[in-house]
Amino acid sequence: SSQYDDFSTKTCHEYQFFVETMLALSVLGFSEVRFKLHPGNRKKHYYKMIARHFGLNCELFDGGPFKEFNNWADFAIGPAMSGAMIEFIASGKPYFPILQIPHPVNMKYFHGSVVYSDMEKLKADLERGHYPDQRPLLEEFTSYSDIPNAAERTWNVLRGLVANDQLTPD
Repeated sequence: SSQYDDFSTKTCHEYQFFVETMLALSVLGFSEVRFKLHPGNRKKHYYKMIARHFGLNCELFDGGPFKEFNNWADFAIGPAMSGAMIEFIASGKPYFPILQIPHPVNMKYFHGSVVYSDMEKLKADLERGHYPDQRPLLEEFTSYSDIPNAAERTWNVLRGLVANDQLTPD
């Protein structure tokens, strides 16, 4: 078993992240906050109870088109191990990726990128208006500068293989 086998977040850390993030945004004066749960997450009711208990002012969502949330937001704070991170960075908007400690992630995959494990550093960057340039992170995950249209490139390679009898369609 490798230290990188388990990419899940413990539920207690998940709720801690929610409370700490919402409190930090409130203290910093952000009044319109939306918290989007991962699709399929059946915990919205529990998150509402937590929000009421801690007096958190935010809208909670567990569904809806991701693009609408992206269009609405000025920036996003969310998990570093999420497709939403890539989509958000690709849209050109600031994304603050979070990896809560303890985590099993090999940080070599995030070389040259800013990833937050410390809520105080996140709050300090938000307060200063420092939005990290996450384009290197996007490039690491997508190789966009080398392959700007991955789908087209895939089809061209497949066509070439078929044309050269290296791949026979059934």
